[in-house]
Amino acid sequence: MLYRWALLLIELPLLLIGNAIGQVFFQRAAATAATGESLCDLVEQVLRRLIWISILPALAVALIGADFFEVFLGERWREAGLYAQFMAGWLFLAGIASPISTLLEVMERLTFRLIFNVAMVVGQVAALIAGGWFLKDAKWTMVLLGISGAIVNAALCWYLLLTAGVSFGRTARYLLRYALYALPTLAAGACAKFWMQLPAWGVVTATAVASLTYWALVLHDDREVRSIIWDFLTHRGGENT
Repeated sequence: MLYRWALLLIELPLLLIGNAIGQVFFQRAAATAATGESLCDLVEQVLRRLIWISILPALAVALIGADFFEVFLGERWREAGLYAQFMAGWLFLAGIASPISTLLEVMERLTFRLIFNVAMVVGQVAALIAGGWFLKDAKWTMVLLGISGAIVNAALCWYLLLTAGVSFGRTARYLLRYALYALPTLAAGACAKFWMQLPAWGVVTATAVASLTYWALVLHDDREVRSIIWDFLTHRGGENT
């Protein structure tokens, strides 16, 4: 039960964002493919944004997931937050792979979709058997589930980037850049949790406040998103007046 709720509560925001991005991406990718143009630039643009949207929440959950669950759901849900920490890598990669996986439909690679789904099921069953039957430990089962899910989604990401011709070097640079942007937030959370030993609400508050530096850096980098936000705010301001 705790596993199911941990997965649902962490996965739900990613699904909402991923579905919205995936629908727009599918339409644009289909239109681009119909003209015979390369999909590389479109995939790379969407990939970069998926990375900066996902990487800080995933790293924060990996660090303070238990504290987050305790603050918003109560102390008895702390163990569910611990399970979420074990699955953070899997959910990060799934948050990237899922929206751009519609590329498989656009490029008519549905066989690989089937292979991915089968591999995911086999990996999860193997993790449950290894952790539940042989190790008989719930926490190790969650760790193995997180590892198997991360491996399968990493393989899917690799295949999608290879198929679209996206540079792995540039992708690695995006990951490194946004991970570095996230460092002040993670440092604040780690300091509050391990050095100052604040209660859960203090850890979450310190991390949330420090995360403002991350979003400021990200928006400074992404002129298009910054312009959309500014247009939205000025439009709403105009309506209110």
